[in-house]
Amino acid sequence: MKWLSILDGHTFDQVMGRILRGWFYVIAFFCVPYFLFVLGQVFF
Repeated sequence: MKWLSILDGHTFDQVMGRILRGWFYVIAFFCVPYFLFVLGQVFF
């Protein structure tokens, strides 16, 4: 039953915030340069 108490309330919000922020940084650092690279290949 410990997991239910962890998944409820403030701690869960903190964990989800960290996960979402982590995904945001992963997308920003990997997808944006890749996207620019692909655009460069198409136009130049």
